[in-house]
Amino acid sequence: MKLAFAVGLLLTVSTPALAAGSLPGNVAPTGYDITVDPDARALTFTGSETVTVDVKTATDKITLNAA
Repeated sequence: MKLAFAVGLLLTVSTPALAAGSLPGNVAPTGYDITVDPDARALTFTGSETVTVDVKTATDKITLNAA
């Protein structure tokens, strides 16, 4: 169940950001590590995400979509 939720969250959160082209062409995501810890009593959750990227050419700036 946790895996299905994490995959669903990944698809709904990350896909629009990638589709919007938030990363420059020389930076490509290669992996995501997502942790979601739900609190059913409070109807809340906490979580974290680590994105591994491949930087193909030198750059001095990478802007991420944090919306």
